[in-house]
Amino acid sequence: MTRAQRPVANVSVTDPVSYLMPCIADARAREILARRWRCRIRLTATPTPLHLLPNFSERLGREVWIKRDDLTGFAAGGNKSRKLELILADAMNARATSLVTVGAQQSNHARTVAAAATAAGIDAHLVLGGSAPEHSSGNLLLDNLFGAEAHFVDSLDWDAMTEHAHQLCARLQDQGKRNKRPYFVPAGGSTSLGVLSYAAAFLELHHQLDLAGQADATIVVASSTGGTQAGLELGAALLGVPANIVGVDVAQIHSDLGGRVRDLVAATAVDLGFEIPSVDPTVFTDYLGPGYALASNRSQEAMTELARDEGIVTDPVYTAKAVAALKDPRLTGPLVFLHTGGVPAMFAEEAAATYPAVRQSRKRPLAAAQNKY
Repeated sequence: MTRAQRPVANVSVTDPVSYLMPCIADARAREILARRWRCRIRLTATPTPLHLLPNFSERLGREVWIKRDDLTGFAAGGNKSRKLELILADAMNARATSLVTVGAQQSNHARTVAAAATAAGIDAHLVLGGSAPEHSSGNLLLDNLFGAEAHFVDSLDWDAMTEHAHQLCARLQDQGKRNKRPYFVPAGGSTSLGVLSYAAAFLELHHQLDLAGQADATIVVASSTGGTQAGLELGAALLGVPANIVGVDVAQIHSDLGGRVRDLVAATAVDLGFEIPSVDPTVFTDYLGPGYALASNRSQEAMTELARDEGIVTDPVYTAKAVAALKDPRLTGPLVFLHTGGVPAMFAEEAAATYPAVRQSRKRPLAAAQNKY
């Protein structure tokens, strides 16, 4: 295969989720997914592409594909946009007058919530960790552009931020003499509806992989609050296919991320009213680097290599850590990197100073000619 060739697995139907729904054995789960899917608020341009990374595969000496959920098409929201299609529909059904959520200052999730709220004609309140910066850039600049109100909490403790958000919801309701109806969206959109959204996304991806002859490939995805990975696990369980999924813990928000993923799958089944499927998540915990929302040497290197091999940009502190994990010797066979988005964080004011690999690396070393994936 020449370096110019880049096969794309186009779906054979316009809606692979509806196409594969009849394959779900659990009738109740099938009915719930079908109903929610029909009633979702369309935000995304899906299905997103799946294609081979020929240059990056040559570098790594293994076959690597990419699922382009960075191209979901709404506010550069990536995987968050998929989740918000069902979450926003539920909020509007509840006659919400505002969305309230939490995140780090450069939170991709918070920025996408802000965009979804303004698209729906309601307010957005973002509870963000840390002190208010002197200048807004990256995601914070987009938060402002979308008209969201930011509430800064001098802490990166998730429990503290969530408690502040609940107090904010109570104040909003009281200020409106109970005519205000704030709708709280947990970090990462990791609710039962967010999980169900990614169960649907798994159906889409599974169909594409089947068409590409890669149905047994291992899916590698950045995982933090657990909702995206839980959705993928749920989708595989509902279809009754092997769950070849590896979550790369990029935040360590939860001490046991695998347990968190299991709990989310179980909670989704209980909340929505179908049988709890059995899942056994795989999580890599050794790619965090210096900490949450901080780049590591490996993530900087992987981000730079992918950009210069394929012209594809990742978020530097979350998705780039999953890219780094693609080199892990524990992984075998064809791999699929699920790119969940987050590129606007690259345009934060501190990015150039924080990620020296971007400034210093000038050449892309070619992979050894004898490397065959």
